[in-house]
Amino acid sequence: MPNKAAQLYQLLRSTARERRLGTVIFFITSRCNARCETCFYHEELNRPGDLTFEQIERVSRTMPQVTDLWLSGGEPTLRHDASQIIKLFVKNNGVRHIIIPTNALLKARTSEIARDALGLNSELHLYLNVALDGYGETHDRVRGVPGNWARTLDCIRSLYPLKEKYVWTATTSTSSAARRRRATRSSKSLRKFCPRCTRTSRRSPSATAKECSPRTTPPRASSSRSPTSAR
Repeated sequence: MPNKAAQLYQLLRSTARERRLGTVIFFITSRCNARCETCFYHEELNRPGDLTFEQIERVSRTMPQVTDLWLSGGEPTLRHDASQIIKLFVKNNGVRHIIIPTNALLKARTSEIARDALGLNSELHLYLNVALDGYGETHDRVRGVPGNWARTLDCIRSLYPLKEKYVWTATTSTSSAARRRRATRSSKSLRKFCPRCTRTSRRSPSATAKECSPRTTPPRASSSRSPTSAR
């Protein structure tokens, strides 16, 4: 397998003249605690060879400024130094938006990473893309983890206290008209998280639901969670 660090350095040299990169998608780990039947990366999962923090630090130092940073994998919350990686890129590369797709199986880790990121500075926006691929057993089957649905909702509820300090937006969407009724039921339960924002789309099956933001100005940072974003 080609050396991942070497590939990154080569890429960075090719973009050395750029003053700011718009979007960077960074796979920080190949480890994953789910077995999603839709995963495009399944052949590379849970293999050795993840970059060390020192290698990631070197990458960050040689990168230009970055607007949007996606921290993906694998399951990014399995990386024990995920908070330090976020802090690194915010400090060195002026990252404005951190996007983390997650299966939300690790409640404590997800909450810890969110709190750490939001506490960095008032200009940083955090987006936790929590994937729900269907209702109840459908989600568990797609994810390959029994009980995933209940654990994911439990993780989302654990983030509720953050809305007392930060501004949140939330979006739900449906992939087919047949699932709309169940999606609406889930949406109602999630409105405790963001009563004004969580809506179910009644447009075409592939349409994205409406998204809104609270009218108040965020005291320190803004965060967004999309409970049905696909991974």
